[in-house]
Amino acid sequence: MSDTTPIYPSASAPPSYTEAEAHPLASTVKEESKPLAARAPKDAPPPYEYPPQCPPCTGYQRFDDRRRRVELVSVIELGPDSSYLQCPSCGNFIYTDISYRTGALTCLASTLCFFFCIVCTCLPCFVRDCLDVDHYCPRCNYHFGTFRRI
Repeated sequence: MSDTTPIYPSASAPPSYTEAEAHPLASTVKEESKPLAARAPKDAPPPYEYPPQCPPCTGYQRFDDRRRRVELVSVIELGPDSSYLQCPSCGNFIYTDISYRTGALTCLASTLCFFFCIVCTCLPCFVRDCLDVDHYCPRCNYHFGTFRRI
C-alpha cells in the first residue's frame, strides 16, 4: 500500500435534489417523513362505527335520607362481676344481674380432668372461674352480653 492511497474508498457525492425526486423510492421517503395521522394507508379498514348512545345518565344515584337510620351503639366491656350501667331498653341505671353457664373453658377443663381423674370430670362445671357470665337487666330482663373466659 502506498502512502497516497486513502484508507477508505471515496464515497460518491449524494444525488442532487432533482435526481432524488426522479428516483422511484423518493415518493416513499417523502411519505415516511409525514406524521402518521397525515398518511393514508392503501388497505385501510373501514372506519369504526360507534354503538348508539345510551340515554343520558345522571352519574350517581341518590338515596332517600328518610330510609337511612343511624344507630349509635356503645360498646360495654363486661367482666365476671356485676356492672353498673344504663339499660338501653328501659333507660334505668342499674347493676346487672349475672348468671353462669358452661363455655369453652369449662369443656376444656372437663376434658383435661377426664384424662387425669375420671371422678373429677364434672368439677369444672361447679367452679365459677371456669364458667361464662351472662349479664341481664334486673328490671326488663334485657341481655347485655356474655363475658367469655376463652
